[in-house]
Amino acid sequence: IPVSVVHGAKPGSVLALIAGTHGVEYTSVIALPRVLKRLDPARMTGSVILVHMANPPGFYGRRVYYGPDGLNQNRVYPGKADGSVSERIAFAITKSVIDQSTHLVDMHCGDGNESLRPYSYWDASGNDAVDKQTKEMALAYGLDHIVIGRDMPRDAAKSVYTTNTALTRGKPAITVESGGMGLTDETSVGAQEAGALSIVRHLGIQADAPSVKVTKATWYDKTEV
Repeated sequence: IPVSVVHGAKPGSVLALIAGTHGVEYTSVIALPRVLKRLDPARMTGSVILVHMANPPGFYGRRVYYGPDGLNQNRVYPGKADGSVSERIAFAITKSVIDQSTHLVDMHCGDGNESLRPYSYWDASGNDAVDKQTKEMALAYGLDHIVIGRDMPRDAAKSVYTTNTALTRGKPAITVESGGMGLTDETSVGAQEAGALSIVRHLGIQADAPSVKVTKATWYDKTEV
């Protein structure tokens, strides 16, 4: 699993940016190397963990949704150390990335068979302090359509999703979607890059990072997947 870690000159928030959870979701995989180039440790207060491709078997196998073990990488968290390949990946990311971070963004797009408009998920965890921070993160990412989730599992041992694994550990986290259909158009990739850098600024990690924070969004409170 390719990962970059950038430590700032001063301690502060630790932001995890996770790309490529699904094999044919390319926009975040392309965006994170661009984000990496914009980070300057000398000007940073805190750290950024960039997971460039969270699901190499899915990526190289060009698999929509499922890995070679037939499991959805974003449905097996917090994973198992001795499980199948998807479960071992989830376990490694939980221990080496999520547990080491203070905030998290799971970066998605429509998979190879999905066309969708850009949007974020704001998942209510029941922890008011965490929920307030995640709402601000969703706005800071710059996507002005936000889906409110209210049915996430509350058991940290059965967290299921990447973002929820952070939330059940008391860490603010959001899921974002930009792009789809296996495409790598500049608008979708650019939105991922800009959103990630905007979170970097929002958390005070690098003050001169650009901001795309929205002040007015369309909120979807009744949704079904």
